[in-house]
Amino acid sequence: MTGPTPDDRAHYGAAYRGAATTILVHVLVLYAAFTVLAVVFGFPDVLRRSAAERLDLFQRAASVVRPVYWVLALTGFTQIGMAVFLFQSWRDRGRTLALFGLVFGVVTGVLQTLGFIRWVILIPYLARAMSDPRVAAETREAITLVEGSFNRYAGMAVGEHAANLCLGLWTLSLALMMRRTPLFDRRLGTVGLVLSPAAFAVALEQLELGAGWLDRLVNVAFPAWLVWLVVIAASLLRTDPAHGHGPRLTWRTATWAGILYALLAVPMLAS
Repeated sequence: MTGPTPDDRAHYGAAYRGAATTILVHVLVLYAAFTVLAVVFGFPDVLRRSAAERLDLFQRAASVVRPVYWVLALTGFTQIGMAVFLFQSWRDRGRTLALFGLVFGVVTGVLQTLGFIRWVILIPYLARAMSDPRVAAETREAITLVEGSFNRYAGMAVGEHAANLCLGLWTLSLALMMRRTPLFDRRLGTVGLVLSPAAFAVALEQLELGAGWLDRLVNVAFPAWLVWLVVIAASLLRTDPAHGHGPRLTWRTATWAGILYALLAVPMLAS
């Protein structure tokens, strides 16, 4: 049986580096953007306030909030990039699980972009119209109705509910592939199996289920998911493309991952 050709090594090496780089950019941008929105815009509580209050808050902080949401919209593309690079990293890309992972990972990115992009184009227009003192009361009511409708559809239905369902399916597919192929330590796949139900649970909020405890779940699970992605990136960077066997998880990995989780989670839990 012949070993991998130089072209194979180049292909997988590029896929590993591309996946790792895209993951690290995705994690950094997501956490930084959500942190800025929490401080400046009262995110995520602002999404459950009245349309009039939300538009007023947006207008007052538009110089910061609008570009941050534009950056968040781009994370839909980094999500797609992660899905594609990870798919290219598998030796056996014909497996049904790998294909499901690719599809759900790409759809997640599309839905996330559709949810975030309204803050860049539509909401500034509505906020400016709402802040105009010459606008009649009837027009203000129409503006709040439009904003509220888009918040529930583009934001809650598409960007949160459907996107979280697909994110859970992508995480689940990725975790199962990790347990069946040697590219990653099987225990990393087990962690993904534990994390994937959290995305499904978060999707319940838009169905008006689980109010209260879901916020606490997000504060615990979201930083854990980010750290899981970082460990995936670190593993890929240490994998030799010649044989495609990822490194085993060690206490050193667990230590720095635990420290990173604490750094990400403590501010969220304390807020």
